[in-house]
Amino acid sequence: MRQQKIGIAFVLWVVSFVFLFYKMEPIVHPILLVAFLLPVIVFLSFNEKVSFLLFIIFTTGSSLVLLSFAFAFEWTTLSQLDWIGVHAVVLVHLWSSYVIAKWSDSLVKRNRQLSKRILELEEYIADTQILSKREFEKQKGLILTSMSRKKELGALVYINMSKLPPNVKKTSFVKLSDIIYHSIRKHFDIVGKHDTDTIVFLLQNTNANGLEIVRDRILSRLSQIYTEEALADLKWIVEPIGFHVQVKEVHERSRL
Repeated sequence: MRQQKIGIAFVLWVVSFVFLFYKMEPIVHPILLVAFLLPVIVFLSFNEKVSFLLFIIFTTGSSLVLLSFAFAFEWTTLSQLDWIGVHAVVLVHLWSSYVIAKWSDSLVKRNRQLSKRILELEEYIADTQILSKREFEKQKGLILTSMSRKKELGALVYINMSKLPPNVKKTSFVKLSDIIYHSIRKHFDIVGKHDTDTIVFLLQNTNANGLEIVRDRILSRLSQIYTEEALADLKWIVEPIGFHVQVKEVHERSRL
């Protein structure tokens, strides 16, 4: 039904444009007739409510203008009927322009939403070895359950790059994620995207000493491609996870 409506609107737009072009050409310069192409651009520039309001304002305003012209110039009945017909075609042209513009806008938004949804469903970020946020959270839940059952310790480590210079940040996400991926245990630990500027990795069955070893390994490799100033701009946040953390939380709740 929606596609049928769009098809009808497109046919009406073409027919009304051709009619107005040949009807108005004797009294209006052809270049000025390009103005009939503007409604689509105008409707695309505003949201649906504003566009509809503009449509109503033009309909009412143009009707009053034609009515005043008819009285001022004392149009004959035939002239009045002629301009009523032209006005009706103009309104059809505007309506079809409105439908086409809003359909095009909704199509673009829908494609963006689908693209975003596809990225969310992908397991890995393109051109990297790191997990998408959705997949990381999924695997993190399974790992935490396993760690709790085995009474293991671990850590979630966030590395934020928001303070890096813009020219460095452009390529830092892929480089940093690749270094982290090759610095952790591939069959035990996971690395993923937390947000646009943050990479997160999970270390399971790892104590403070193990965490420090991984951190030193990452910093050692980063120092080969980044300056000391850039390394200082990286913000590290460590969140303990595992069985003992859960036990501590249970004890704190019981005290409350």
